[in-house]
Amino acid sequence: MKKIIMTQLETKSQKRSLRTTLFVGLLVLGQALLLWAPGSLSAPQAYEAYYRFLGDYPDQEETEWAEDVQGITHDQNNWFITQGEDREDSKLWRIPVEHDLNNVSCSDSRVPNV
Repeated sequence: MKKIIMTQLETKSQKRSLRTTLFVGLLVLGQALLLWAPGSLSAPQAYEAYYRFLGDYPDQEETEWAEDVQGITHDQNNWFITQGEDREDSKLWRIPVEHDLNNVSCSDSRVPNV
């Protein structure tokens, strides 16, 4: 009887060891496949761009360009701001990025009318 019990315990131990070995082997194989796979698994770089948040400046300011803003974008040199279509005097502002947005006015020579 002891021999049968010992044989059953050894069999269970061997099965557990085999399962553990297979599990570890599959994990290693999975990691190897991920490393081998082409770069298609990584996020595309096309839409990732440089962005640095500088705060809410100018916050709570009454500037000419901030009335009825329809859209805003920028390139390396300028901010482009459009004011709404329903305004009589719809405008497209082109403001140099080094210009202080808090001090922009229509009469400013550094802010050309587009």
